[in-house]
Amino acid sequence: MAERSAIHRIKELDDERAKIFDQAKEEALQKATQAVADLNALGLNYQLSVINAKGDGKKLKKATAKSK
Repeated sequence: MAERSAIHRIKELDDERAKIFDQAKEEALQKATQAVADLNALGLNYQLSVINAKGDGKKLKKATAKSK
């Protein structure tokens, strides 16, 4: 009985962690978007991009600001 409870608790914690991670990612994306907008307001031409890699050993998502 205690084992099921522990497994259930781990699943709850995993769900909570995923929600917190998504919130942190959204907050960071908002800050990055604002930073790029500030650079563009200075006359620089920056762009925020997301690169998705599928199973090739690269990071799954990477956001970068690139100068054109």
